[in-house]
Order: sequence, then structure tokens, then C-alpha cells
Amino acid sequence: MEIALNSIPVLSNDIIFRFEPNIKDGTIFIYHINNQKIHEGNKSLYSVFKLIDGKKTVESIIKEIEIQYSSESFEEIKNSVIEIFKYFLSEEIVYMRRGD
Repeated sequence: MEIALNSIPVLSNDIIFRFEPNIKDGTIFIYHINNQKIHEGNKSLYSVFKLIDGKKTVESIIKEIEIQYSSESFEEIKNSVIEIFKYFLSEEIVYMRRGD
């Protein structure tokens, strides 16, 4: 599955999420109403998740994450964020709109 950098991730209307900062140094729980799966992620995954607003492109989200995790290389961050989006897409947590 290819993720275009100019695509715009949009959260599904079928999810409920909660971030718990005191569990394992930050844990996000995402519940999908339709398939009743509960997904658990760490603080890094939450950092990506909270930037999804239906307006930012994948590329702009990667750049914002790069600022937060400046000790990592751009390529490492890009690859990690793209893998997160692939997971989100496969679990129908997000869908992608075409960007400019």
C-alpha cells in the first residue's frame, strides 16, 4: 500500500479515542465502533494521531513530527509515520483524501 505525501488523512467517524498520559508514559486507546476492536498505541503514535485534522497532508504531519523528535533522522521519521498511516488505513481508523 502506497501512501502519497500530499494526501490528507481524515479520522473515521466510527472511532472513539482516549489518551491516558499516566499509563506506560502515555497510551492512546482507539475503539472502532463497527468492528469493535480496541487498538492501543504509545505516545509516539498519539503524536501522529493528534495531528490528523482533515486539513494537514501526510508530508506536513511528518515535518511537525520531525520537530518533536529532532534526534531521529528525517528518513526514519518519514518511514515510521508512513507505517503508522498504513496501519490506520488497514484498520479503517483513517481514510485518505487527495491533496493538491
